[in-house]
Amino acid sequence: MLSEPFYDRGPNDKGIGLQVLSSLGRVAIGYGAWGSAPRPPSLTFTQLTDFNDSAMAPALSPDGRMLAFIRSDISFLSPDQIWIKLLRHGEPVQLTNVRGNKYGPAFSDDGSRVAFTVAVNTGSVRRATIAAGGKTFTVTQEEAPPPPPPPPPPPCTFTISPTAQDVADTGGTGSVAVTASASTCAWTASANAAWLTVTSGASGTGNGSVAFAAAVNTAAARTGTLTIAGQTFSVSQAAAPPPPPPPPCTFTISPATQSVPPEGGNGSVTLTASAATCTWTSTANVDWLTVLHGSSGTGSDTVTFAVAPNALGSDRMGTITIAGQTFTVTQPRP
Repeated sequence: MLSEPFYDRGPNDKGIGLQVLSSLGRVAIGYGAWGSAPRPPSLTFTQLTDFNDSAMAPALSPDGRMLAFIRSDISFLSPDQIWIKLLRHGEPVQLTNVRGNKYGPAFSDDGSRVAFTVAVNTGSVRRATIAAGGKTFTVTQEEAPPPPPPPPPPPCTFTISPTAQDVADTGGTGSVAVTASASTCAWTASANAAWLTVTSGASGTGNGSVAFAAAVNTAAARTGTLTIAGQTFSVSQAAAPPPPPPPPCTFTISPATQSVPPEGGNGSVTLTASAATCTWTSTANVDWLTVLHGSSGTGSDTVTFAVAPNALGSDRMGTITIAGQTFTVTQPRP
């Protein structure tokens, strides 16, 4: 309670004033302990190299007498090399003369050897020397294995669009788009029916198009195919229309009548048909008339007939129907 800041009712129940005094005491003890603690000695730095290239990855020998490091040519014209420096005296000495950059120098436990890593060899066999302790050590690195052959390209695949087309009986043209899985994929196009012709795009590489033509159809409906990039394209052609019906046949005869003497005789009629395919017949309608030639025929012709003698006491008349036309014969009495 603020009205009694210094009351004390046990270790866990003290007034705010006593708690503040306790905290200030602990802070004062801490500062006093820090002030009486010994100070670390000051650090001294010594320059070990004076060349312009960069030095990196230092490694100290176990006895602390030598320092190995990598000297890197700042011009990047020569590979990194390992150098050794006696810390008390002497200039740095180049330890390696090996092609390829080196990494991570490290001393052996007795300090008599320096291990390092050489970059991977990507060319032919190479050799280099290491000078250490008045002796020369030769390092031989085997040539790089030949690179594996490149993987074979994926197989070519093709699609065509559309895959079918209808054409009229009068013929027509069309085109087909070819889509290849790679620009290096080659393809060909050919027609499998005599009435189909590839007019362009008989061969290609990568994406492309094929154009074709269909000839006129004069018969029944038919279907043909084209093979395009190994795919089948179908062409369906309508049948030719039926021929128009022939015009109706018409006939004329000349003359249309003839008079024969009482003793009888022969006569003829010229029949003219409108077409060579027109058929016809001739029929005498009385017994005293006889068709000698042209009882039936096709196209234009001449009909001949015979008339019997008239034995009657009167004139008579008869007819012959020729190609639907009436030919009249008259014969007087004797």
